[in-house]
Amino acid sequence: MYLEYQNWILCFSEGKPIPTELWNEEAALHEETDIEDKNTADSEFYGKSDTPFECLCTLKFINIPNWKFWEASGITVGQFPVIQELHLEKCEQLIGKLPGSLPLLVKLYIEECSKLEFLVNETAGFPNLERLEIISSCDSLTKFKLKSFNKLQYLLIRDCKNLENIEVPEDVNWNLQFIADIKIHDCPKLNLISETGLPAPNLKKFLISNCNHLESMPREMYRLLTSLQQLSMSCCPKLQSFPDGGLPSNLQSLLIEKCDLLTPQQAWGLNNMVSLTSLKIVGGCKSMKIFPEEGLLPASLTYLQISEFPELETLNLNGLQLNISLEKMVINTCASLRSMSAGSLPSTLSSLEITGCSLLTERCRVGGEDWPKIRDIQNKVINGEVV
Repeated sequence: MYLEYQNWILCFSEGKPIPTELWNEEAALHEETDIEDKNTADSEFYGKSDTPFECLCTLKFINIPNWKFWEASGITVGQFPVIQELHLEKCEQLIGKLPGSLPLLVKLYIEECSKLEFLVNETAGFPNLERLEIISSCDSLTKFKLKSFNKLQYLLIRDCKNLENIEVPEDVNWNLQFIADIKIHDCPKLNLISETGLPAPNLKKFLISNCNHLESMPREMYRLLTSLQQLSMSCCPKLQSFPDGGLPSNLQSLLIEKCDLLTPQQAWGLNNMVSLTSLKIVGGCKSMKIFPEEGLLPASLTYLQISEFPELETLNLNGLQLNISLEKMVINTCASLRSMSAGSLPSTLSSLEITGCSLLTERCRVGGEDWPKIRDIQNKVINGEVV
């Protein structure tokens, strides 16, 4: 246990004592008790005051395996009027709901608390919450409602094994005006992220991975996510397409990795993106034999990576001629790729890496048929060797 009087931080962890009376700034530490063998936050924890912990700003419970209940029989969970950060980690037996009164809570971190219920009063919720992280916890959570988090800036949901839906209110006047970063990982049952779209005008980073049942992205991304700069989708095998209207035009970085049903197409609107500088596509594209299609890629692109296109046969140089900013291109593990089409690579290209493309690499060796097309590139690496 450590106590910092200046900022009023209280931390409990396995084998560490806790104070029994910490009611206000004048309070001293009295009797100490050990929480690791307890299953209830009882009167020793809450004390005799009607308003315990009235000056406490940060509260952390870490690795308390036997703790089960926030409150004991006959004891109501006390008020935490000024608490700003609550951290629950490795409290595997903790059940029930969070304390009902956390009006100033700014940060909430929950990890390895699988039995904890995450229920938020939609009319009150956590009105000042800015950062929320739920990791390997809340197994009963099937629907996550964003309505209660108007001031949320950062959201991380990882390994919520039963989460199926992330809901947004249908009210056209409601939005997540402050959120800048959303990360959703390892949620195997998640199949829907907002049926009505995700109104987050200041969202800059949106990362999703290992969501095996996710079939579509939020509707009208091009209109509702106007500030989005980084979009990453990885290991979502049922993700089939982007919604009508394509992707947000201010996107700077796009990663699509092992989304087997996704194939780049004109409808995505990549060619209209004036800020897109990095494009990485790994896997998928199972029927694609020629890449890129003419007019597919934007002129702003500086980095292009394509990997694991199983049927790709030809690198279409005509589709790259308008990429007047392209500086680096990486081609990995395209076993069927056998040639570059007629034409030339962009003169701005200064780095080329080709790995695991045995048919193409032979043509790109000194004296090979495609050697004249890459000869003037400053940095050329083929199968790990500089040529």
